[in-house]
Amino acid sequence: MKNAFITLCLLAAIAAPQAHAADPVLDEIKANLDEAQKKVDLAKKQIQDLEANDSKLKKNIQELDTAINKKNDENKDTKDSLSEYQQKLSSTNSAKREFERSLEKDRHELDMVNKDLDSVERKLASLKAAKKALEESITISEDNLSKMGDRLGSWQKNIDSIQKDSAGVQKDLDELEKQRDAQAKSRLENQESLNKLKKVLSAQENAYQKLDSKYHAAVKEAEKKEKQR
Repeated sequence: MKNAFITLCLLAAIAAPQAHAADPVLDEIKANLDEAQKKVDLAKKQIQDLEANDSKLKKNIQELDTAINKKNDENKDTKDSLSEYQQKLSSTNSAKREFERSLEKDRHELDMVNKDLDSVERKLASLKAAKKALEESITISEDNLSKMGDRLGSWQKNIDSIQKDSAGVQKDLDELEKQRDAQAKSRLENQESLNKLKKVLSAQENAYQKLDSKYHAAVKEAEKKEKQR
């Protein structure tokens, strides 16, 4: 609407070239009016660019928040698995110590029996039975102890792997949080620039309105002078 009115004014100026040419004030106002229009158009374009950039930064922040939540869930699952294996390791260590105590006890008793065999022939049959039982108990204990050692090694490998994965997840989480903070900072700077340009646009529009009013008044005054001639 504003541009259409300016066009009509320009057509009127063309229709009366001698009147306008004779009034340098009117020409100066027209030049200032054109310059103000260019500044307003430029400010509007910059605001559109900043608003588009703000939308893009907002989307990036939302995507990073989603990725951070996912990594937090993975980190929680990893820590839960690590805690479970640590409990198993602790339980197995306790069982291993119990088997070691039992094995040591059986070996000590076997030594006592072997010594008694030399001096107590009448108890030979019972001692041999006791010897056999103790030897079987030792075999079973040693076999169980070996299995416990294998199991401990396997669980220790699982714990080492989980700890390594946990460190990787934490590293990814830290990196994503840095990216989110950087995007948030960029968005804040973008919004500050946007607010400044909006203020500039408001000032340019006010200046444009004043120049436009002054231009219209000058045109009317020129037309009035032309009619008086």
